[in-house]
Amino acid sequence: MGACLQHAGRPVALVFVLAWMSVVWQISSMESTGLPTTTLLVWLYNSAHAPLFGLLALWSALVLPREDGWPRLGRRGVLSILAFVFSYGFVDEWHQLSVLGRDSSALDLLTDMVGAVMTLWIIAYVPRAASTEAGLRWRVALALAACALSGGLSTIL
Repeated sequence: MGACLQHAGRPVALVFVLAWMSVVWQISSMESTGLPTTTLLVWLYNSAHAPLFGLLALWSALVLPREDGWPRLGRRGVLSILAFVFSYGFVDEWHQLSVLGRDSSALDLLTDMVGAVMTLWIIAYVPRAASTEAGLRWRVALALAACALSGGLSTIL
């Protein structure tokens, strides 16, 4: 899949970003009245912020200039993506205030950012000459744990 994404041009990547923003907006617009509210389900809902915004970071990275097909994630690029994801996460949380049964939470925004940071961390690792499959697996496992922990904090606090 990564090889396929490398071939998507930067304008196509921008379409991915806009489309994904629309998906997130639609999900945020769904009323949550009547949904089950067990602790496990609330944790899953809260943890779902991480992959949603991790994918927004991925699509945004594909808009950056590339080297050998891979996004160049310099300091400026990473900070730009994180600022963008944070801004959209903030707008998303603000939007949820107007949706029946939804609320806004700084901890949800934290989970958004954990997803984005972990995604960029993995993207930066893959093209390195010293990267290994075991190293990638370890990073993905650590990213999943960080996202689950962040979603858990949002659930219990």
